[in-house]
Amino acid sequence: MCCTILVYLLLLLLSSYLILFQTPLSISLLRTQMFRPFSQNLTLPSGVMANLSDPERYGLPNTDVLQIPSGSGFVAAWYMRPPNPEPNLVTVLYLHGRSQNRGYSHRVGLYKVLLEMGFCVLAIDYRGFGDSSDIEIHEETVVDDAINSHEYLRRNYKPQKILVWGHSLGAPIAARLAAQDDEDFGAQKYLVLESSFDNMEHLVENWDDVAWRKLAVHMTGLERADITFRCDEYLSRVSYPVLILHAEDDHKVDLQPTKNLFKTARAAGKEQLAMVTLGRELGLRHTEIYQFQGLPSLVTMFLAGNEFSNEERVCRLPNLNLCELS
Repeated sequence: MCCTILVYLLLLLLSSYLILFQTPLSISLLRTQMFRPFSQNLTLPSGVMANLSDPERYGLPNTDVLQIPSGSGFVAAWYMRPPNPEPNLVTVLYLHGRSQNRGYSHRVGLYKVLLEMGFCVLAIDYRGFGDSSDIEIHEETVVDDAINSHEYLRRNYKPQKILVWGHSLGAPIAARLAAQDDEDFGAQKYLVLESSFDNMEHLVENWDDVAWRKLAVHMTGLERADITFRCDEYLSRVSYPVLILHAEDDHKVDLQPTKNLFKTARAAGKEQLAMVTLGRELGLRHTEIYQFQGLPSLVTMFLAGNEFSNEERVCRLPNLNLCELS
């Protein structure tokens, strides 16, 4: 009798495990925790209603509203032109993180900095985000969207230089795009990873303090849900020059995973790799690096390929000449 009860209990536990953690529903729930496209501000800081089809509401004139084919749907995007484009034309492909959309205020703030530098900017919303096609989001879908957007940019706008810029969860997406990019069509290419991390497993294990989310990750599995985001694996295969930016006071992604990313890539032989840590005195946290007064000079120096290459530095003042070797 006791053995029969024990068998039934074991079967019940096994069934509960399969229902909770090994079904399509559990995978969808885990992916929903990773990607948060439903978190959107309906009102802009200016007080007007958000409307991605009207970039001028965001202070972005000279902007094409695009629908880039991807999979069975499309990626909605803005292609922004500066008032006075640089003769040696640079276009930034901006890949955002896990929530909101391309019109989120800190993203618009960065676009404006880059436009002031004379760069064009292509900012996209992956399928499942913003006004793009609806889809269940996972790593393969967002990487496909990034690749298709990169190809669309290359084919339709023919930039002389492409700077792929990934922020937060957009950083491993950008790194994987760059790692898989084997096309040589004459454009110089560069990669910026802002507020990045080494891989999702380490990030959840060491810096996520939500216990049930850790349990869900362990029981369902990041690979099964296709959300591993192994930036440390991708970065060593990138042929572009790479600049890693991280704020010392980042409250969402700790500095240590980014240091791990930098060290792993260097140990794997990655060249043309620089990392700049922005001191906590600057108060830039996870989303305000665009407010760093030295950012335009830093990006210009990176594109010029001068003394920031192959170094790790800490900047505590806007004057880049006062940055310290780490």
